[in-house]
Amino acid sequence: MIEYTSRSGEYYGKAHLQRIYDDHMEICLNPHVPFCYEMDKSPCYDTSGGSWLCPEKVVLEPAGTGSREFKTWGHAGRCAHGAVHFCTSVRKWRYTEPAPFYGKYTGKDWARYFISKRPEPERPGEFTYKCDEFTLYSETEFNRLVKSCTEKSLTVSTGTHSSFGDTVWTGNSSRKKNGKGQKPMYICPFWVFLP
Repeated sequence: MIEYTSRSGEYYGKAHLQRIYDDHMEICLNPHVPFCYEMDKSPCYDTSGGSWLCPEKVVLEPAGTGSREFKTWGHAGRCAHGAVHFCTSVRKWRYTEPAPFYGKYTGKDWARYFISKRPEPERPGEFTYKCDEFTLYSETEFNRLVKSCTEKSLTVSTGTHSSFGDTVWTGNSSRKKNGKGQKPMYICPFWVFLP
């Protein structure tokens, strides 16, 4: 099992390390229950699930142990209802991709919202802020959200990282653009620390 954190801050606390080769690894970020079996007196795994990575082989940090569910063939062999599920303690490893876009902000300790800032057609010069979880109908509402989070001791950091330039919105709603005179980006991740 591996705690994998991507450069953009996505955190996968129970990713599955499928295989390690001489020059790269196979990692499933959102695995289903891995199927385990023995081949040539060595344990092997067959995992299905979401996103797969094949990063270069790197040094992994030990991260203790954790519980992992596996399955294998039961007494009935390869037939309906022939699998047995079991939990066991396994080693945990940790890897964070280098040069993170957002510094310390990751999905491990922070909730992230991708907020899209769109021009409001009925009110020239104003914007609507949308994400999957909520919609804010003005910059005043957005600033109120940021202020509310900071008053409740929820640290807030927002920002973008793209070819359009970096925009960072902090708890006091100040804006900082890179020196290239570009407009602020319209999509930004919004991180809220959840204690």
